[in-house]
Amino acid sequence: MKDGTIKTSAEISGILIQKYNELTLENMVLDLSDNAQIAYVISNNNGTTTITGNTQIIAAAGRAAFDTYHWPDNGYGAVEVIFDAGFTGKVEGRIEYTTDGTDPEWQSETKLTFADGNTGTYDVDFYIMDGEENANVTVSGGTFKKQVPYELYAEGFVGVWDEEAQAYVTQEGTYVATIGEYGYTTLAEAFASAATGDTIKLISDVTVENTISVRTKKVTFDLCGYTVYGADIETLFRISNIVATFKNGTIEAQNVAFEIAGASGLSNNAVTFAEDLNIISENDVAVFIYNSIVLNTSANITAKNAAIMGNGQDARFPKINVLDGNITSTDAAALFFLENEMLKDFRRATSTSAKLKVRATELVLREPADLDTAYMMVDLAVEQIEKDIENAKERRKEARRLRRLQKQAEEEAKAEDDKA
Repeated sequence: MKDGTIKTSAEISGILIQKYNELTLENMVLDLSDNAQIAYVISNNNGTTTITGNTQIIAAAGRAAFDTYHWPDNGYGAVEVIFDAGFTGKVEGRIEYTTDGTDPEWQSETKLTFADGNTGTYDVDFYIMDGEENANVTVSGGTFKKQVPYELYAEGFVGVWDEEAQAYVTQEGTYVATIGEYGYTTLAEAFASAATGDTIKLISDVTVENTISVRTKKVTFDLCGYTVYGADIETLFRISNIVATFKNGTIEAQNVAFEIAGASGLSNNAVTFAEDLNIISENDVAVFIYNSIVLNTSANITAKNAAIMGNGQDARFPKINVLDGNITSTDAAALFFLENEMLKDFRRATSTSAKLKVRATELVLREPADLDTAYMMVDLAVEQIEKDIENAKERRKEARRLRRLQKQAEEEAKAEDDKA
């Protein structure tokens, strides 16, 4: 069928074309947008349907443009629908990929292809029976008004949002992360698209070349055993005002891996590092945390500088719960905390490097038995601060006394000169 238009009267209902043979549609217009009585513009039950040229298949709102339906119980064999490389038209409506349920391996006999090179436009919703991961559907071309489930794309192809077209254009590429059934080519895109409660899953190792900034969300990032590597950038993840869990993989940065910020009055802010997470900073601090936020960590954290560095301001300071895992610094204090640029250093002995630096930060270690040591360190740090304050007062008092004595001596010398 080619170079024509098929219309219907309002009395016709059900299916416009029910197909059991080989069929090619070229430059055909099947526009049923004004007839909601037609449930399917085309129902493909057997053989191959090839759609090419400026063919238009348009269903009424809520209706199906076509299905690819395997029907072995009625004696029909393999069924296939192909939008070939020459397709330039459009499809509007639901696309169904289904079966009668009598063949457990029905997908091998049921194929739907959007060929590479086709430039058609699809304003469609997919209904895929038994899951996209099992479907014999391959998308290698076309422009889609709605996001397509990532598992429907052929290997090496992705859908990329085009602002001008206001659609997802199929092009060569690789997905690195998913949220539900949809894929994302960058982690930044995945985090920007995540809604509250979503889980972002990594599906390959990925190198990040620009800081990923995330704020005001509740998300889980499951690395699924893969690695996120931060290139030569100042900070890999910059997150704030967030409830987030990071788990099951490795986050390695050349510099700062995490910069985590809270805010005044937002007491539910919390970041959790699970026990199956590894965080590495090759040259700097692994985790820098400040203001009103809670960090619960069971991860293994390793850094050249401090593994965890904390800071606060006035009454706003972070709470660090070290629940499990190893916290290691190769060249500095593993845990390093300060407030308002005031720093006191508790050392076990003058010849050793600092083991813990604390200022206005709450620290909870993994075992209750460790708390006595932690409290001793904090008490000693606070005691040292108080001693320094008293010493400073004494120094200022002594300086005032010396100035008074000097002034008195100068006045006495002047008096003697006046008498002479």
